[in-house]
Amino acid sequence: MPSELREIGPTFLTTRWTVVLRAADPDSQAAREELARLYWFPLYALGRRQGLNPADADDAVQTFLGRLLAPGQLANLSSEGGRFRDFLRVSFQNQLISTHRASISQRRRPEGGFVPRDGLDPEATLALEPVDSHTPELAYDRCCARVLLDATLERLRAEYERLGRTALFLHLSQYLDGDPEEATHAAAAARLGLSEGTVRNAVKPFRIRFQELFRQHVAATLEDPVQVDDEIRHLMAALAS
Repeated sequence: MPSELREIGPTFLTTRWTVVLRAADPDSQAAREELARLYWFPLYALGRRQGLNPADADDAVQTFLGRLLAPGQLANLSSEGGRFRDFLRVSFQNQLISTHRASISQRRRPEGGFVPRDGLDPEATLALEPVDSHTPELAYDRCCARVLLDATLERLRAEYERLGRTALFLHLSQYLDGDPEEATHAAAAARLGLSEGTVRNAVKPFRIRFQELFRQHVAATLEDPVQVDDEIRHLMAALAS
């Protein structure tokens, strides 16, 4: 695999979440904001599944993330076993119980609010979510798994774009889970101006790099790196349930 595909990437991907959440550290601001954007929709969907209307769910998430990014607000919060998604879920649910959302939402939120990661209207995105009869907590975990997978694919796409291989990325990204028929690779090779062997041989390193980046994303949400494999198994089980 070309060395360009092995660069470390943004700091937040290799920083444990306990470091990211040092609210008094100005160097962590960008990392905290990126994590807030990543988890905006799972939190919104959790609020909606727990009975909030769209406006209240939006206010609740904006309030929660505003507090999360405020200096000095996180010193006494529990890490819930070191999993960032659990920390967010429990903290957000506690806020729904203890906070008068309507009285503080405008004071806490930054001007314009936080933008959902994909830039889409959250209700439109929620409408695209599959019908889920599971508990709000399990649905939240499934949503977290999907946004981590999507974020991983976005970063891998950026790496291929920097190498001028966007078309190759678009072909390979269709086959993360299985191999196409030979004719599919042959057609792609002709379209891309590459040999069929080059396209076929690019599948394995593409998958390996995706797995590496996904592990980095997951590791960035954990306090203890030893938990990565267990966390990946949990997220994949949530998706399969």
